[in-house]
Amino acid sequence: MAGLSISKAWDETAAFVAREGTLLFPVAFVFSALPSVLAGLLMPDALDSVKTMAEAMAIMRPVMPQIMAALAVTTMIGLFGGLTIYALVLRPGGTSVGEALRIALAHIAAALGATLLLLLAWSVLFSIPFTLVAAGALAPAGLVFLVLIPCVIFAAVRLIPVSAVIVAENRGPIAAIVRSWALTRGSFWKIFGFVIVVGIVGAVVSIVSDLLFGFIDLAIGQGKSGVVSLLGGALLSTVVSVFLLVMFARIYRQLAD
Repeated sequence: MAGLSISKAWDETAAFVAREGTLLFPVAFVFSALPSVLAGLLMPDALDSVKTMAEAMAIMRPVMPQIMAALAVTTMIGLFGGLTIYALVLRPGGTSVGEALRIALAHIAAALGATLLLLLAWSVLFSIPFTLVAAGALAPAGLVFLVLIPCVIFAAVRLIPVSAVIVAENRGPIAAIVRSWALTRGSFWKIFGFVIVVGIVGAVVSIVSDLLFGFIDLAIGQGKSGVVSLLGGALLSTVVSVFLLVMFARIYRQLAD
C-alpha cells in the first residue's frame, strides 16, 4: 500500500464534487442540514438573551426531553445521509441517488451499531474521572482526564473510515472498527493534520457566517439566532459536509487499495 497523500485525496475530492455536486449537495442538505434547522427551531428564543450557564439550563430544562429526542433523530438522519454520500462516492458504475439510498438503508444498522459501540466505550472511559470527582479525588480525576483526551482524539482519527468501510466492504460494526483501525495504521498524523486544518477553516467561516446571518436576523427582528441564521448555517453545513465526506471516502480508498 502506498503512503497516504492528502493532496491527491483533495484533488480527487474537488474533481468529484465538481462533477457530481448536483447529486451530492441535495442529499447533504436534506439528510444533514435540514434536520439541524428543524432541531434549531425547537430551541427557546429566550436563549438569545441569557448571560450565565445557570440561566441557560433553567430555560432548557422544561424542553430538554424534546431537544434530546430531536438530537437523536437528527443524528440518525445525518448518519443515513453520510452513508448515502459514501455510497455515491465509493460504489463503482455511477450509482444513482435511489440506489445509494437503498445501500444506506441496508447498512444503517451496522453504522448505528458501530456508533453506539464507540459511544459506549467513550462513556465507560469518561465515567472514570467523573467517579473520581464524585469521590472527592480531584487531582487523580484531572490526571485521568488529561490522559483520556489525547487517547480519545487518537482513536477518533484512526476510526474515521468506519462508515466508509461499512458501505464499501459490507462489514458489521465490530469488523468495520477493526478494519478501520488497521487501515489507518501509520497515517494518523496526516489525517489528524487534515482534520485540524478543516477545523480551523471551518471555525473561521462559521464565526463570519454567524455574524453575517445574525446581523440579518437582528435587522429583520428575528433575534440573533433566527431563521436566516439557521438556514445560512444549514447551507454552509451542506457544503462543508459534502467536501468532508467525499474527502474521507477518497482517504479510505487510498488506504484500502
